[in-house]
Amino acid sequence: MGLRRFPNLVTDDVDWASCPESAAAPWHRIRIGKTGVAVLFQSSTEADDRVLPATRWLSVVIVPFPLVAFVLLYIFPGDTDRLFAWTIRPDMTPLLMGAGYISGSYFFVQVFRARREQQQSN
Repeated sequence: MGLRRFPNLVTDDVDWASCPESAAAPWHRIRIGKTGVAVLFQSSTEADDRVLPATRWLSVVIVPFPLVAFVLLYIFPGDTDRLFAWTIRPDMTPLLMGAGYISGSYFFVQVFRARREQQQSN
């Protein structure tokens, strides 16, 4: 059976006798084209796309660091010689860096708020 995006992709069910005894889901063999390249994989019936609690709480720990960097760079771009790790010139550069840091903070806030990963469409 070929797939629409990969017409040379052929999948066949594998005999259970050739699979490990601990197999809980069907095993499949994929053969790509005439080369004979084969991969054995176990298909899953349910996708576990939840965001783990450790990932969510780590994002909370990370958020303050880019937030402080944003304040130092975006609010005080002329004082990087005494407020930041190194002097940054011209003054427009710390403004752009600060914008990047605030977007990083926003990203990690969204990671904390998420319960599930976003679905990818084919």
